[in-house]
Amino acid sequence: MRTRAASLALAVCAVLLAGCEESPVDEPTPAPVVEETVAAPEPIQTQPAEAEPVPVVELPAEAPAAEEPAPVVPPVPAADPQFGTCKEAVAAGYGNYSQGVDPEYDWYQDRDGDGVVCES
Repeated sequence: MRTRAASLALAVCAVLLAGCEESPVDEPTPAPVVEETVAAPEPIQTQPAEAEPVPVVELPAEAPAAEEPAPVVPPVPAADPQFGTCKEAVAAGYGNYSQGVDPEYDWYQDRDGDGVVCES
């Protein structure tokens, strides 16, 4: 039975395929294009929701910034008068100039190297 059904199916396929030879196909005529104008819906007018008014906070006016005074520079102490030797400076009542502290230290020779000149 199976072979008979298979043979029948093959015969039907052969008949159907035999009618599918290449032949010119009539092109269908294009259907006319119909353009419809559709009116756009009217926009809906809505009223905006009433917002609560924002309270206005008045800030106190700022006082104008006071001009800052110029920095106070301490006056440079006047240096002692320069003498020819430490002996003369000490005799005049001056002396004991320390290295790094007194500008007069650089004027005289530190013979013992202790960082102090014109020692009395």
